[in-house]
Amino acid sequence: MKCFIIYFIFLAESYVPVSAKWMTERCAVCRWVEDWDYNKMIICNRCQIAVHQECYGVNNVQDFTSWVCRACETPDVRRQCCLCLVEGGALKPTDIEPLWVHVTCAWFCPEVGFLNHEKMEPATGILRIPPTSFLKSCVICKQTHGSCTQCSRCPTYFQVMCAARAGHSMELHCLEKSGSQITKKLIYCADHRRFDSQEVDYNYVMVINKGQKSIEYVSVNLVYMDGDPLLEEIFRKEKCSSRSVKNL
Repeated sequence: MKCFIIYFIFLAESYVPVSAKWMTERCAVCRWVEDWDYNKMIICNRCQIAVHQECYGVNNVQDFTSWVCRACETPDVRRQCCLCLVEGGALKPTDIEPLWVHVTCAWFCPEVGFLNHEKMEPATGILRIPPTSFLKSCVICKQTHGSCTQCSRCPTYFQVMCAARAGHSMELHCLEKSGSQITKKLIYCADHRRFDSQEVDYNYVMVINKGQKSIEYVSVNLVYMDGDPLLEEIFRKEKCSSRSVKNL
């Protein structure tokens, strides 16, 4: 109840929206420019947001020319992510009317997940987010309006989408523990774990444990979170490609 009250007080506060330029040649979720026969890049006919079918949960779309994203299904209603200040983007409804979230914000917020992983909606767990996260100031947009997450290596706070747009490193660590596969979400500030721009041209990576002496970085265009059984799909050869192997 306390989180619920603080959250809706936060919604009533004034803020300065963060404008973003969303490119039609790059997926607004995973940030990749490539697509595949089984996973096409589709563009909303109204707002021009581009997403992979699987990144946005719209595998059943047949007519790419008239497709509209979920936010544009009701164009008379302005949709805004409830976890950040970035305007537009790949938005999905939550299980709390009338709140919406960016798919990326939901991916990297530990308490948030998707009730239906195939459709990537609705986002759940909003009220499980610690109230204190809404009281932190984002070091990137400099505003206290949105849910901030902490750098995995220091006390720096920022909003997920601000970090994604700033090119901060965002990682998924896939490990096995007691026979179960575990996915750990890590996100870093500008001073920690930022990749060389010549080595990696995206900021979402998966780190697969290759033993005690090395780890392998692979690029991923689709991510299933929260230990979902479909996580194994990430390892399908056609959905990931090795970029570098680092010796520890």
